[in-house]
Amino acid sequence: MKLSDKTFSFSNEDFNLKSHPHQSLKEHLEGVTSIALGIFDKQTENSEKREAIKKICMAHDFGKATSFFQDYITYDEKSSRQSRKFGTEKNHSLLSAIFAYWWLPEPYKLMGYLAIKRHHGSIKNTKDETELLDEYDILEKQLAAQV
Repeated sequence: MKLSDKTFSFSNEDFNLKSHPHQSLKEHLEGVTSIALGIFDKQTENSEKREAIKKICMAHDFGKATSFFQDYITYDEKSSRQSRKFGTEKNHSLLSAIFAYWWLPEPYKLMGYLAIKRHHGSIKNTKDETELLDEYDILEKQLAAQV
C-alpha cells in the first residue's frame, strides 16, 4: 500500500490538537467535511469528486497541527495572544495546501492546493503562488519542528 492511499484517522484518545481556542482540530475538520459533503450530496452523486472534496476539507487545516500553531492557539488569553509575537511559522495554509496536493489524485491537485492555500483570503490573484521560494524557510522550520 502506498502512503498516499492511506486513510487518516483521528481515533487516538490523546489527540488533543486545537483548531480554535474552544474547538479541537478533529471536531473542526469533521464538521467542515460534514457540511461540505452535505451540500455536495444534494447536487450530484460523483463518488470521485466526493472523495476529493472530503480530502480537501480534511486537509484544509492540516498545518494547524504544528507546534507553532498549537503554541499560538493555546496561549492563555486572546488579548495576550495578540500582543505576543508568534511569527509566520504559525501560519498553516501553505503546509495544509502542500499536504492536500500530495494526498489528492491528479485531476484535483491544483484545485485543492489553491482552495486551501487561499481559504483565508482571495483566490482571485494566484500569480504569487509561483513565488513559493519566499515561504520556503517557514516550511523548513515547520517541518523540522515535527521530527
